[in-house]
Amino acid sequence: MLKVEKRRPVDVLAAILDGRAPATLEAFFRTYDAGEAAAMCYQLVTSPATVVPSVGVADYRGSC
Repeated sequence: MLKVEKRRPVDVLAAILDGRAPATLEAFFRTYDAGEAAAMCYQLVTSPATVVPSVGVADYRGSC
């Protein structure tokens, strides 16, 4: 059996921030507009800390 898990863009952003990869972060913010990016940042700042699996840039494209 194959288990497919769809990651939310905000979870991908949290993983990128946790990995401290500036190039990946820049690529992420080029994918989403300013309003979406601001909403995701706000959500991360106001949410309780969670464990987010590590993901790469290729993992988030087309995840919306």
